[in-house]
Amino acid sequence: MNTVIEDGTGSGSIAAVVGNELQVTTETEAMKANVRGDAYTVIADSVDPDGAASDWFYMMNNDSRNLIIYRISGWCVSTDEEFNILLGATDAGSDAGDVITPVNNNVGSGKLPEIDCTSDTTDLAITGGSIVTTVKFDHVTLQASSHLFPSGIILAPGTRLHMEAAGAGIVHMNLYFYMEKEC
Repeated sequence: MNTVIEDGTGSGSIAAVVGNELQVTTETEAMKANVRGDAYTVIADSVDPDGAASDWFYMMNNDSRNLIIYRISGWCVSTDEEFNILLGATDAGSDAGDVITPVNNNVGSGKLPEIDCTSDTTDLAITGGSIVTTVKFDHVTLQASSHLFPSGIILAPGTRLHMEAAGAGIVHMNLYFYMEKEC
C-alpha cells in the first residue's frame, strides 16, 4: 500500500511513502552543474615531476564563483606516487609551465571556466599554504586510482591550489570540478 504525505501549508507538495520508506529523488551538485554547462575536467597527461617535494600542478580560480573539486583520478607509469594538495600557497613562477585548458563535460554548452591551470616538470617553488589532503596514484598502467571528495575541495575566487609530488615518475591525472551556481 502506498501512502501520500501532503504538505500542511497548502503548497501542494507531496511525498510518497512506499513500504514504510520515504520515496525521494536526489541530484548531486556536480550533476546539476553538468546540466548547466559548468562541470569540467582538467587532464594533466604524461607529466614527469622533478622529484621529491616538486610542485608540478597549479590551478587558480579567477571566476566570481567558488570552484569545487569533487574527484581526482590517475595513475603513474613506473612507481606509486603520492601528492600533497595545498591551498593558499604562492609560487615563484606564478603558474609557469604548460597551460592546461579544461574540457566542458557538457559538450553542447561551450562554456569555459575562468581559471589558470598549468602543469610543469620543474619545481614551481611554492611557499606557504596548507596541505588539505594527500592522494596516492598506483603505477598500474591504465588502471586509475580515484579519490572522491564528498564535501569538495573549494577554491574561492582568487585562490589557488598546488600539487606537490613525493617523488619522480610520469603522472596521468584527471581532475573533475564544477563552478558553484551563483544565487
